[in-house]
Amino acid sequence: MMRSIFVRIVKGAAYGIAIGCLIELLFSALFAGNSYVPGAPGFLATFANMNVAVLIERVLYALIGVVSVMGSLLFDSEKRPLIVSTSIHFIVCAITVCGIGVVLGWVRNWTGVISMLAIFLAVYALIWVCIYLTERSTAKKMTRQIHEREEIIQKPQRN
Repeated sequence: MMRSIFVRIVKGAAYGIAIGCLIELLFSALFAGNSYVPGAPGFLATFANMNVAVLIERVLYALIGVVSVMGSLLFDSEKRPLIVSTSIHFIVCAITVCGIGVVLGWVRNWTGVISMLAIFLAVYALIWVCIYLTERSTAKKMTRQIHEREEIIQKPQRN
């Protein structure tokens, strides 16, 4: 169990860092021309050492990934309705992303926070639908395989 949780934490951290770095590349390409900017200039300017600023960013990106992946444990409970698990996971992830977004200088006012929440909701919904459709497809395949095996078992065998 502890190994499983450790693996989830490491995977979540890696996902968070990877996604954060991809977003940095996207924003650099869109807004910085030929330069790579590893974060919001206002956040980076608060540090005398750029390496420390980037390290803090990466740790916070990892935290977003860990919160998301560990929050996905909510979906393991069959007692809780899917809408409840989804709502709790969304709220926890949204608070984490928005809080870290404020710390990293992605947003500077309430309008920015609301815009960020809207974007987060759209991305979350897209990812949720993709995962839901994948899981539903897997469940249908498994059900079909079970029925096929039951049919083989129930057929009378000829000697």
